Amino acid sequence: MPIRYRVLWLLSFAIFAIGAAIYLKDRQERNSLQFAQLAEQAQEKLQGQIQQLYVVMNHLEPSLSKTWLTERLIAAQLNHENVPEGSAFYLFDKGSLHYWSDNKTFVDSIQVSQLVSGKISFIENGWYYVLINKINNQQLIGVLPIKQQYILQNKYLVNSFNPILNLPDDTRLFQSPAAGTWAITDKENNYLFSLSFSPDLKIIPTTNEVPVLFAIGIFFLILAALDLLIHWGKAKLKLGFVLLLALIAIRYIMVQFHFPAPLYESELFSPKYYASSFLLNSLGDLLLSVTLFCLIIIFLYNFFNRKPNENEPVLFTLSSFKVVLIFLVTFLFSVFINYLLSGLIINS
Repeated sequence: MPIRYRVLWLLSFAIFAIGAAIYLKDRQERNSLQFAQLAEQAQEKLQGQIQQLYVVMNHLEPSLSKTWLTERLIAAQLNHENVPEGSAFYLFDKGSLHYWSDNKTFVDSIQVSQLVSGKISFIENGWYYVLINKINNQQLIGVLPIKQQYILQNKYLVNSFNPILNLPDDTRLFQSPAAGTWAITDKENNYLFSLSFSPDLKIIPTTNEVPVLFAIGIFFLILAALDLLIHWGKAKLKLGFVLLLALIAIRYIMVQFHFPAPLYESELFSPKYYASSFLLNSLGDLLLSVTLFCLIIIFLYNFFNRKPNENEPVLFTLSSFKVVLIFLVTFLFSVFINYLLSGLIINS
């Protein structure tokens, strides 16, 4: 296949892949949730959970009047109820705790006097919505988790919201209204708390399709550049140098501005696994920089090994000049390899 057709096909594949990536990225951003919508959806889901908690508490209330009420009876009744996920129940009789359904959160007799039914309270390790039913000397307390808030965190203890609310972990919770926050209320429009989102938050569904398409597009561009550099290295030298300068400029823009962004947000271009310098800030940067270096070597190899034209200066065909240049390039390449290998060991 002639080179012009081969390069045209490669460029067509590259443009198609990059165009598809841009389209998917634009669609994701247009469909991304805004802060107000995110708060509204969280409020709707929380109201549904509160309604379930009300139903369970009302079903348990008649049992409180029974003198023979036991812990086993409460547990059996809870097993037949549609209990909101993460919720817990506590039964106090004359100020003493007689039953608890969960060990993750503990409510003692001192906290009971401070809890307000239908409001949120901070209990031991997080924020909870509280419901209290009282009959005679008994108190049935139901709590619904809003956000965990531990003093120390690890892979098991994480400060996160109730998963059903679908809120980012860095969202802040306020007990009172404040400027720049979104109020969350119950179905009776009673204020519960407010949410504040990080201004840097981009609520875009995570997907690997966009970076993969960008990577495929860049791969086809590299193949097209390789084909042209081999051809121009043997014939049209000035065009080859122009293409190399353009590739170097594009590579600098990619490193400086992390372009395209979806590609640099992927694991391959994250400094999490490897980073040693500005140009080698990730495994992906290392791969692209080495690829560019190889393209330069391939072009120079074809440039010096092509058959000289009659009108060309004699300087470029002298064997002594070639020998000196080869020694220089070999030395620089050995320095680069030494730097690269030491960086891989130290910075990985």
